[in-house]
Amino acid sequence: MSEQYTTSKGTTYTKGYALNDLIRNNRTHFKDWLCHVEDLISVMHNGEVSNVTCGQGTILGNLNDGEIELENSPVVCKKESCYCGSEVMLPKFKYDDSLRVVKKMEN
Repeated sequence: MSEQYTTSKGTTYTKGYALNDLIRNNRTHFKDWLCHVEDLISVMHNGEVSNVTCGQGTILGNLNDGEIELENSPVVCKKESCYCGSEVMLPKFKYDDSLRVVKKMEN
């Protein structure tokens, strides 16, 4: 996973992180970031399928019913922190008021 910064002069810097380091160092606060939950599918014990286990995605359907409708757009995260490894690794984007990408997290 890496964190990418772009300066006002357009220079881009990338800093790499190990997943465990992010979680251990309390660097998984993505509230109000755009999270690409559509890149992940989670199947619960009762057959319920959703994008992620944190509850930020939508219920896509149930394997027992045979109908699943895939999601194809990111969501704005409303959780304070992200602790599931596979969900921390999802691409995330933070926007400022002018909707420019100011910070990008990607694996």
